[in-house]
Amino acid sequence: MHTTFRKRKKPVYPLVFAAFILLAIPIAVYSLLSSLNFDIRHLAYEETYLPSPCTIHIPYVNSRTLAIDNKYQIHVYTYLQREKVKSIKIHEKNTGDLFSKEYRQTPANISETFAFSPNQLGKQNIYGEIQTTSGTYECKMDREQTIVYVIEENHPPEFLTDPYYSAKPRSSALSKEETYEYTLEVADRDLDQIEYHYSFTPRAHWLNKTVLESGKDGRLKIRFSGTPDRDGSYLANIFVHDGHNKHLSAQSWVISVGQESTDIPVRDEPKYPLVDFDFDFDNEIILLEPQIAKILPRENTYVTNPRTTISANLIASHNSTIEEDSVVFKLNNSNLSKQADFVQISKGEILLRYTPEKNLETGEYRVYIYFEDSMGNAIDREWTFTLQPDLSEENFLGIPITTFMIFSVGTLLVIFALSIPWVIYIAWKKDQPQDYEEITIIKPEGESSYKKSFEKKS
Repeated sequence: MHTTFRKRKKPVYPLVFAAFILLAIPIAVYSLLSSLNFDIRHLAYEETYLPSPCTIHIPYVNSRTLAIDNKYQIHVYTYLQREKVKSIKIHEKNTGDLFSKEYRQTPANISETFAFSPNQLGKQNIYGEIQTTSGTYECKMDREQTIVYVIEENHPPEFLTDPYYSAKPRSSALSKEETYEYTLEVADRDLDQIEYHYSFTPRAHWLNKTVLESGKDGRLKIRFSGTPDRDGSYLANIFVHDGHNKHLSAQSWVISVGQESTDIPVRDEPKYPLVDFDFDFDNEIILLEPQIAKILPRENTYVTNPRTTISANLIASHNSTIEEDSVVFKLNNSNLSKQADFVQISKGEILLRYTPEKNLETGEYRVYIYFEDSMGNAIDREWTFTLQPDLSEENFLGIPITTFMIFSVGTLLVIFALSIPWVIYIAWKKDQPQDYEEITIIKPEGESSYKKSFEKKS
């Protein structure tokens, strides 16, 4: 006896494919929409990396904690390529006009400093515009100072540690080849950025400095450690300030190696003058030694912008000027002094700025700056920062989010959505005879072996 059954000639996968698409689309959409920052407008901004044509900056101080009725200096500078400045106006919403000037010779770029004395508590709105030979540009606050806020009183930074009680070992005299360690901590109750100026006995280099907290957000933490190689008394000084005129705090101590405790002087301020408070503004602290202050990026910090701007304020000693030809700026041992921009704030101070022309690679970077002033004083400063990828904002499953990626994913989703009706139609359409082939089943004649075995047992 012969019979047949129908077998599909080729396997059909549309139903499985349709189910996969139906499940994949909501998962993909949910994953993209739940990203921490799907808004890619900031990427378009970072692709240009051009400084603002006109920048308003309040040097040294935290713009969020200005004290009422104090007198501050405001610095305005421009960054123009093929235009010249004709006039400038700076305003404050409550106070009115703060500064205005017209230029007869139309300089390519300007740098102006003027006074500002807030007389109302709360948020202040400082803005302005420049008129150039090509048009009008808005003057905006510095990116680090987006808010200007006035409070009742601003407090100086305070030392939280004492080198004579917190140092290890605590004995008054240190033996040679014995390791010394002291962790200095400073805090500012207003959370102002803390700047510091450190000096150690000339020609003594065994005491190393490691910055644990850079002073940002009102916390400074530095570890001093080392092993002396000869006997003697070593003097260490550190000055900290938050940018306000009389908010300078100092700590001085002597490390006595191989000598009796009687050789240690009384703990007081240094007996030689290092600072003068006779200045016009409340945000003008100038040591009688050159400084490199307001460094950005901060020491031992992490940044995600591959074209982050590196900057520092170079300040000459009092009554002197900076020798610009002596300025050395290095990034990872590459001398970039000629590529850096110099913005003059005053006769004794310049702002050094450098924005990379190309994206920096991920990793650690070491910045070195050196300069001399007209009094023959020299100073250098070295610090490091780390560039890391911003995975939380610019990556999806480890893949960088770009405009091309967004467009591609959107196009695929549209194609998938349009293909669903067609896939469902293919999966559920009526079968056609040509889709099958007849398979013959041959059934053996006679009685089955099972029946025979059953009869035998009976």
